Amino acid sequence: MTFGYALLGALVLLLPGFAGYFGLRIGEASDFVSPRPDRPNSNLTIFLIVLLALAAHTAELAACREEHDAERAALEARAAEAAAALEALEADRIAQRDDTLAALAAADARAAAAESARDAAVADASAARADASAALAAAAAAHDEQSARAEAEHASALADARAQLRDATDAAHGVAERVAAAHADELAAVRDELELLEHARDTAEAARDATADECKAAETERDAAAEARDAARAELAGAIAARDAARAELADAVTA
Repeated sequence: MTFGYALLGALVLLLPGFAGYFGLRIGEASDFVSPRPDRPNSNLTIFLIVLLALAAHTAELAACREEHDAERAALEARAAEAAAALEALEADRIAQRDDTLAALAAADARAAAAESARDAAVADASAARADASAALAAAAAAHDEQSARAEAEHASALADARAQLRDATDAAHGVAERVAAAHADELAAVRDELELLEHARDTAEAARDATADECKAAETERDAAAEARDAARAELAGAIAARDAARAELADAVTA
C-alpha cells in the first residue's frame, strides 16, 4: 500500500474517530501503566473508529446547518428591516414630493399673481399717463384760448380808448385806467391758471413715480417666487438622490 492523497484524506476524515476511540480507551483503563491490550484484527475497533468519526462529522454538520440557519434568519431579518426602511423612505419621499409640488404650485400661483399685479400696475400707469397728457393738452388749449381772448379784448379796448381819446382827454384817461385794471385782472387769472396747470403736472409726475415703484415691487416679488421655486426643485432633487442611495443600500444588503 502506497501513501497518497486518498490515504491522507481517509486519515483526516477518520481523525475524530481515532480521537474518540483513544478517549474511550483512556476512560476505561484503570491502570495507565499496563492498560488492556487490543485484540489483533478487531473489527469492533474499526467499527468504533468509523462510527465515532461519522458521529463527529454528523454533529459538525448539524452545527454548521444551525449556524447557516441562524445566518439566514439574520439575513432575512435584515432584509425585512431594509424593506421596512425602504418603505418608510419611499413614504417620506412621496410626502416630500407632494410638499415640493405644493410649494411649486404655490410659487407659480404667487408668480402669476405678481405678474398680474405688475400688468395691472402698468395698465394703470399707462391710463394715468394718458389722463395726465389729456389734462395737460386741455389746459394748454384753454390757456391759449384765454390768451387769444385776452389779447383780442385788449386790442379792442385799446382801439376804443384811442377813439375816445380823440374825443375827450378826461374820458380817455378813465377808459385807459379801466382797461389797465381789466388787463391786470386777466393777467392774474392767467397766472393762477398756469399755477394750477403746474400743480396738475406735478401730481401726474408723482403718480407716475408711484406706479414705477409698484412695478419694481412686483418684479421683486416675482424674483422671490422664482427663487422659492428653484429651492423647491433643489429639495426634490435631494429627495430623489436620497431614494437612490437607499435603494443602493438595500441592494447591497440583499447581495450580502
